[in-house]
Amino acid sequence: MLLFWLTVLFVVGHTSAADTAAQIRFLLDEETTLRQTLQTRVQGLRQRAGALNASIVPCSCASPPPPKHARQLSYTGTIGDTMTSLTSATQFNFSQDLVNVGGAFSLRDGHFRAPVSGIYGLSFAAHKVPGGWVGMTLVRENSPILNTKTGHYAYSTINRQVSMGTNFVLVNMTQGQEAWPKYSDGSASLDGQGVSTFSGFLLYEF
Repeated sequence: MLLFWLTVLFVVGHTSAADTAAQIRFLLDEETTLRQTLQTRVQGLRQRAGALNASIVPCSCASPPPPKHARQLSYTGTIGDTMTSLTSATQFNFSQDLVNVGGAFSLRDGHFRAPVSGIYGLSFAAHKVPGGWVGMTLVRENSPILNTKTGHYAYSTINRQVSMGTNFVLVNMTQGQEAWPKYSDGSASLDGQGVSTFSGFLLYEF
């Protein structure tokens, strides 16, 4: 509008009265035409926006559940002294050098309990000084899931005592299930010295 009236003033100052009146009428008609054109375009845009909004279907999808809090769960322990007179019923308590985040390992019976269902990593290391060998089994609810054994390595002129055996397994455990080491066979003793180790951790929760 400011530009329009500046134009009018310019025309008035440089033309005769009759020409001025004609110029003003022309400019007024031009303004009316431009205003109508603009209003028509605005109305068209509003109609298109309304049609677009009407075509949008609201999402009826259920909101995704909030992510589970990542549970911290890890355990590792050793035995300090040599254990002898082993049987399949011997209770092993790997409670030295203990890391027991989340309390999955029970000091009462030496079992690793799954507080939640998920995939767990379990490992066992057995140590036996030269002169004998020992086989150990890691069980879940009394069913074997891992074996480890020390022994001799003999080939040609080489004859060595393998004083340590270790193994690792990923296992599916449901909440409340337990895992623990059992004596399997061989010399009925397991050496400690902080070498024989039982460990477990939660990889991910179901």
